[in-house]
Amino acid sequence: MNHAILTAIPHVMTTAAISVKGGETVLHLVDLLVFSDKTAASVSLNLTSVIRGTLYPSVTRATSIKLLSAFLTKHRRTYPPLIKPIIPEIVALALDDGEPDIYMRIAAIRFLAALVALFASDHENHGDTAQADSNVDLLDEITEHATRFIALLQFEDASARSAVVGLLAVLSTNPQVRRTISLSILASGLEQPSSSFVGHVELLALMISDGRFHKEPTDIVMLLVASAFVERSEVSNCQYEVLSALWCRYKPQGLEDRIRKAQDLLNWFTLSLVGRTATEVNEAQTLCKRFEAWLPPKDLGNR
Repeated sequence: MNHAILTAIPHVMTTAAISVKGGETVLHLVDLLVFSDKTAASVSLNLTSVIRGTLYPSVTRATSIKLLSAFLTKHRRTYPPLIKPIIPEIVALALDDGEPDIYMRIAAIRFLAALVALFASDHENHGDTAQADSNVDLLDEITEHATRFIALLQFEDASARSAVVGLLAVLSTNPQVRRTISLSILASGLEQPSSSFVGHVELLALMISDGRFHKEPTDIVMLLVASAFVERSEVSNCQYEVLSALWCRYKPQGLEDRIRKAQDLLNWFTLSLVGRTATEVNEAQTLCKRFEAWLPPKDLGNR
């Protein structure tokens, strides 16, 4: 029955005008069903045909991309080779400024982010195995467009910009890509206010939170200038996220000495958390209780 339901989905999607809500229902259904690699392969071939069918509605094609991503999660060991032929086309959809439907581009960008995250996870869990090596070519096809994806940070649509930020954050595990991103963030911060600066700071916040920065010169520079960038009024909503990520991710690993020297930053961080009239009895104890959910007790004691 699961096989029959799944194989019918591409046909139903192309013969009926599926809505965004209908697409979400289909994705939920696929998430509940259990099916074999063979069934996934069969349905995937049909979905790639839908994605290539430029006469189909954009919602139908975008839902097909999301279904491919769902199959990828369930069949991660056998699935990447099946989708290799469609990767260049999804990259082109993500980068195509001529694509009028932003919903379509968001689906393509998020699919690529899920694919890169999968490859990173496989490499971390299995090392230099044949499975990880087989993904290198696919990853290179995406990584080589990193500079063009950085340009998409100028999206005014928050959902589209968030999708780009997510993709670049996972691509930043590559040192060369991370260096390129860092230089782009620095250049954006030194320019006059621009539409892309918000996206750059959102990306910086996520990279700090994910612990992407290590010991390369550009990594250290980004950690030191992050607090200055979030002073800008257009990115004030990122202040708490950036400063919290700096404190939690890098203070235990050696950022502590740099923060201690930058007393203004430390004062600013404290002020942003507990206000000007903090007391040990009230605000400090409340803050520690809230931190207990995501900081080890020994770290709380040191603070």
